[in-house]
Amino acid sequence: MLYINQELLNTRNKDENYKHADLVKDYHKVLKDARDYYGKYIIIETRQRPHPDEKTGFPIYPGTKGLLRRTTIVEEDSVSEWIYSDVTLKKKDDELVLPSPNLLIQKGSYTIDLTRNPDLAYYVFK
Repeated sequence: MLYINQELLNTRNKDENYKHADLVKDYHKVLKDARDYYGKYIIIETRQRPHPDEKTGFPIYPGTKGLLRRTTIVEEDSVSEWIYSDVTLKKKDDELVLPSPNLLIQKGSYTIDLTRNPDLAYYVFK
């Protein structure tokens, strides 16, 4: 789920008068382009590659990396806070509470299924 300025983005709302109508159009365009280019999956990889252990030869993977769930997007005429979450967030003191600040990428890569998790794909592309 995507939250823009503490408000859930309704990606199914095709109404032209919807507050985030331009984002919804962009959302569907970006995901269509991603499916056409990448197929069903996108793999996010860290730049570090596994290296073999000197004694055993087994691969040693890079440490766990984090993908921020909360970010600020600055455009020419506006500033907005974007939040990605795989669960519905609750508010506490008028602020959304994240279960953790990062989405963890372990063993060097993370696979995004464009049909099951399109919100994360859009968040990463933006």
